[in-house]
Amino acid sequence: MSFWEYLSTRHQQLLTDAFQHVSAVFQCMVIATVLGVVIGVVSYRSGWGGSLAITSTATVLTIPSLAAIGLLIPLVGLGVAPTVITLTLYGLLPIVRNSIVGLRGVDPSLVDAATGIGMSRPARLCRVELPLAWPPILTGIRVSTQML
Repeated sequence: MSFWEYLSTRHQQLLTDAFQHVSAVFQCMVIATVLGVVIGVVSYRSGWGGSLAITSTATVLTIPSLAAIGLLIPLVGLGVAPTVITLTLYGLLPIVRNSIVGLRGVDPSLVDAATGIGMSRPARLCRVELPLAWPPILTGIRVSTQML
């Protein structure tokens, strides 16, 4: 059977499988983005916390995917859950790392200016720091999507 015959006879199954793959990656990327940015925001001010976050997410990547799914089956059962958990954990490293790098790279004079005009800490984070850190965070999301 040639490649073109294979495509013509199994095109419906291939489209279904491609849709399922894209759906799984999209779901995992949404979860990984939310978790990664939250972990980055919580840990970027502390040198120890940032190092712990980056090291722990990097350690997850050393576990082979088949082993991770196998370890999760007794905990969450068969189906989509082990796949979503594993892919989400694999997608965290670039997002967490770039969130921390981006937030630490915000110019301190801009943060001081925001403090000087009376912004609270959450307001500074949402209105000054996160928008300025957004390009590196988006780069982490892009790299993570390519990894998955």
